[in-house]
Amino acid sequence: MDFTQYIMSRENKIFRLFEAITQNTPDLIHVFDLNYKITYANDALLNMWGLTWEQSIGKKLSELGYEKWHAEMHQQEIDQVIATKQSIRGQVSFTHASMGKRFYDYIFVPVLDSYGNVEEISGITRDISDQLESSKIIEENEKRYSQLIHSSPSAIGIVNGPDFIITEANKPVLEIWGKGDEVVGKPYFEVLPELEEQGYKAIFAEIYQTGNPFNAIETPVKIVKDGKLTLKYYNFVLYPQKNADNEIVGIGMIASEVTSQTLMHLKVKESEERYRALADNLPMVSYIVEPNLEASVSYWNKTWLDYTGLTFEEALGRSWDSVIHPEDVDIALDIYRAAFKNRDSFVIPSIRVRRHDGEYRWHFFTGNPRFLQDGTLMG
Repeated sequence: MDFTQYIMSRENKIFRLFEAITQNTPDLIHVFDLNYKITYANDALLNMWGLTWEQSIGKKLSELGYEKWHAEMHQQEIDQVIATKQSIRGQVSFTHASMGKRFYDYIFVPVLDSYGNVEEISGITRDISDQLESSKIIEENEKRYSQLIHSSPSAIGIVNGPDFIITEANKPVLEIWGKGDEVVGKPYFEVLPELEEQGYKAIFAEIYQTGNPFNAIETPVKIVKDGKLTLKYYNFVLYPQKNADNEIVGIGMIASEVTSQTLMHLKVKESEERYRALADNLPMVSYIVEPNLEASVSYWNKTWLDYTGLTFEEALGRSWDSVIHPEDVDIALDIYRAAFKNRDSFVIPSIRVRRHDGEYRWHFFTGNPRFLQDGTLMG
């Protein structure tokens, strides 16, 4: 084989390789000459145009169904590639012959001769319609999610990444923090350093690492507002935010201030503790009945426990009917239930109660309703 034959064989091999690549890719591949005319188009591009090779080669884009603005835009880009010898990239829509309007990402690249001059411009175009549609769906979902957060009456915030950057914060949560919109985009514990001192940075780090949520009920939290460290009580939950691959990417928080409710509960608890301390030293039986028709008892004083031989835990609930004489249980319940329905006091003149040694002795019971300031029956 002489040198000329070798070169021809080599060129044929390169051409076959080029054809194998370009005709088996979904991308649209094309070559322009310096006069904007098509000198090569692969089958994918011909299918997009709905034309044959013979109908396409040697034609300008304006002759291949491109609108004037579209053809002129690409001609200007080709001029730029020729002048700068640099590639250029863009995105544009075009109507596919069989699939309708589609969106494409394209790049024009200079083809240089042996002297370094541009002799042709090659182009690769990729259909990104599905990708854009997916991106649009994701964007719309994120927009709806954000709208849901900002329209919620609950205090909601989102932080992302190991630095806990605030990405979402609705008006109620900003009011709790005592901050404005300017905190979005900043590290959470830079905005609220007093929470780090209270151990919350460690809690956030554990959630971010383990994915285990954190729930808090009537929990005291100190937050700086107007330059002053203010104590408030909150119900809140901290939970992991995960991406599509189930990886933890942030932490969400939902909170509500319950200071008034908590202070009321603390006052009730303190009052009950004082009552129980006093009641345990009384020689007569003292008890607290829950506000229900079953007459469940939540407290018996020491006098009752000593008399019946029951522990405090054993005596709770409806355990009292195990020490009341069977013939007297319904009598006691009927009197109690009538008083409960009428929200009134009651008197049980005589029922038999078994002592710790098994002997039944007669007892006299009274009860008075307990109400909160708003009229709620407490038992």
